[in-house]
Order: sequence, then C-alpha cells, then structure tokens
Amino acid sequence: MIRREFLTGLGMACVGTPWLIDQLALPQVEKKVPMGIILNTVRNEMNADFEGTLRKLKAYGYQYLEGGYKGPSAKAYKRITDKLDLQCIAGGGSMSDLQKNLDDYLKTAEILEYEFIVCYYPWLTSNDEIDIPASYQAAENLNQVGKTISNSGFKFAWHHHNWEFIPRENGTRAFDIIMQNTDPEFVSLEMDLYWVFKGGANPIEEMKRYPGRTKIFHVKDMSNSRDDDIVCVGDGKLNFKPILDYALAHDIAYWLVENERPSSSIECAKNAIDHINRLY
Repeated sequence: MIRREFLTGLGMACVGTPWLIDQLALPQVEKKVPMGIILNTVRNEMNADFEGTLRKLKAYGYQYLEGGYKGPSAKAYKRITDKLDLQCIAGGGSMSDLQKNLDDYLKTAEILEYEFIVCYYPWLTSNDEIDIPASYQAAENLNQVGKTISNSGFKFAWHHHNWEFIPRENGTRAFDIIMQNTDPEFVSLEMDLYWVFKGGANPIEEMKRYPGRTKIFHVKDMSNSRDDDIVCVGDGKLNFKPILDYALAHDIAYWLVENERPSSSIECAKNAIDHINRLY
C-alpha cells in the first residue's frame, strides 16, 4: 500500500480562556494554519457540482477533506482531488455500518488514501438509551473495529456528541468509560469542539485528562442565543484560539471546519477559514 506522509503539527504556547471571543485581544501573525473541512458543511454544493465546489474550497485555502466521494467512482474522485492538491484524510460511518460493511470502507480508504477511518456514532442504541453497560459495549466494539483497521494500515478514531459527557450512575460519563477502556494503539479521538461545550465539558481539560488521544478536531461554533445552536465558525461565542494553541503545542495536525446546519454553506466555509486565519 502506498501511503502519503501527513503533516504532524507545529508548536505554540497555550494561552487564554476557552469561551467567549474577544477579537481585539487576539494577536495577528503571518503564519496560516493548515485547515480542512468535513464535506457535510457544503453538502448541497457538493451534490450540485462537486468539482466546482472543491475548486472553491481550494481557492479559500483548505488543504484537507473529510468525507466520502462524489461522482462515478472513488478513483475518478481521487484524480480530481489530486489535481487540486487536496488531501482526503478521513471518512467513515456509524458503528453499525462499520461492522456490516468494513471491507467497503477499507477499499474506499485505500483508493482515497485516508489516514483515518472514523466512527461517527459508536452506539448500537439510540442516544437516549445510553447507559453504563452500553458504554462498555461501545468501547469493546471500537477496540475490535479499530484493531482490524489498524491491521489494514489505517488509523481509527471515534467521534462523540454531547450525550457522552452527561453523568450517569455515580457521576460516571460514557466518554470516560470509552476513553479508559479503548486501546490507544487502535482507537483515537476525533474531538468536536461544539459538542464538548454542549455537553458541559472543556476541550483543553479533556485533552489533558487523555493526553495524546485526540488526533482530529471538528471546529464548530455555538450561537450566542439561549438555544446554543450550531452556527458558522466566527459567528458564535466559542473562543477557538486557546484550544487550537494547545492543539498546535501537542501535535494535533488536523483542524476541520464543520457546520452541518448552514444557511449558506459555501459562504460559511469561506467565512470559517477566514476567521481561523485571522487568529493566526
């Protein structure tokens, strides 16, 4: 298997407090941070004209893509991303899908040269049925799938939402059960900044609690209104600077913009990367 080498990160110091944005207090420097995007952010444009959309994303400054492929085949799609010098770093599905169709995911990962296959939903139950036994079962399933993926030459990560941070019996969180009972050799974390805050947790504290486990960020913002809804990066109240400073200092290379609920998705993609670039 021919695999490309990926950027491993840069070093900076962690500063500030991870909540509200004070744009005037943020330093402006020349260096731009390599950014990616998960393609559900621009799903409508990708469905209408995926090659044109990829060209726009490249022109905005994006370098990495997360998501599946469009067009007649993964090979045809890969020729386009190669031509545009866009790296397809990750894609995946739910635990149920991965268990049923892992060979198909591995074939796509091989063609698109993913570094990671991601489990976006580790549960075999609905989220309102998550309990302690289900959390241990999720950890076991992640270990099994992760080992197979690792043996196939790829890395594996799981993606959380807010409910993993809700205290269960005796204050135990499903997030802790999964992190403490999965093998770091086979299972990493794709941290979604919005869902961490939505769950009442702090991204930096979680990274300190489980050092070296977070490999990818979903950079997603939270509205200033009471509903704490998902909004375009830069339009909400999350202060990404201290979190991303910490990520840079700890070699977390992949920052992927996401907004699965945009009113104007391609505009949101441009505004998001412009916002992050203004921080750096």
